[in-house]
Amino acid sequence: MSRWIHCRKCNYEYSSQLSRCPQCSCVTINFKLVSSLVAFVVVLTVAVIGFVMGLNDNTPNNKIEAVSENSSVTDKASDKKSPSNNKNKDEAKSEDKKQKSTIDNVLKDLEEKVEVTSSEEKKESKEEAINTDTHSTPVYKYKIGTEMLGDIYYITLPEYYLRYVYELSNLQDSGISFESYAYELDDEAKEAGFISVCKNSDGSATRAITSGKYRVYLTDFTVGIVEYKAELKRQDYIDNIVDSDNLSSIKITLKKRADEITVAEYLQIILLGCLGGERQLSSVNSSNSCNVQLVYSDGSTENLAFPECLHK
Repeated sequence: MSRWIHCRKCNYEYSSQLSRCPQCSCVTINFKLVSSLVAFVVVLTVAVIGFVMGLNDNTPNNKIEAVSENSSVTDKASDKKSPSNNKNKDEAKSEDKKQKSTIDNVLKDLEEKVEVTSSEEKKESKEEAINTDTHSTPVYKYKIGTEMLGDIYYITLPEYYLRYVYELSNLQDSGISFESYAYELDDEAKEAGFISVCKNSDGSATRAITSGKYRVYLTDFTVGIVEYKAELKRQDYIDNIVDSDNLSSIKITLKKRADEITVAEYLQIILLGCLGGERQLSSVNSSNSCNVQLVYSDGSTENLAFPECLHK
């Protein structure tokens, strides 16, 4: 709503809607003008404080410096409107350049700080990963032979032994791969009580069986060796076979000289040695070896330690 006011300079009476006095062009001081100036100063103050606080840490000293700097800006704004302001345009530009240079330096320092911090964090993260790997729980390495861990027996057979038996049995002709034979459980193994099998880093295979099933398995395996030994003993080139109670040693007396033994006959002897060696590998606290002594008809002897002698 307009009203009539008197000019504060020439006392001329005119409408308050006019921004200047029609007589002397003096600026009209009204609520709209004052509100605009106050709003401008408030916005400028908030912007400067927010910028300074964004560049610096939120510590009490930095906040004080920001307020002080803001007061200086406000004072400069007041000085520009004051008649006693002695700064010229060149000085104002120099001040602006100086302020811009300061801000650029601050930003540069912040970027360098961020890069150093990021580099240190990556280094710490890498070191932490290395330390974690160093102190992580190592994978258990099964020993060749039989171990009892908890209620489970773990029987580990070397790769070279498994390959020899695989080739000796001609399983490849039956379409059975070595990987399947050595590192998978067939129906017969599952029926015997084996619950799992794993391939170790050295190629050996470890089969796991519960304690109750293990004793039955070892007994049945031993019975199978005794039956095969009895069958072999009936061959016409065999004179006698004597073994120890735990099959750690077997003595075979032959009716032929070494050069008279055929390949098929020699393979039958080798198979008995393999069975004796696996019996030792499947027993806890054994030597993991079966020593087979061959005594030929001419008195010469040959000693074979299974499964070591199969290692090519």
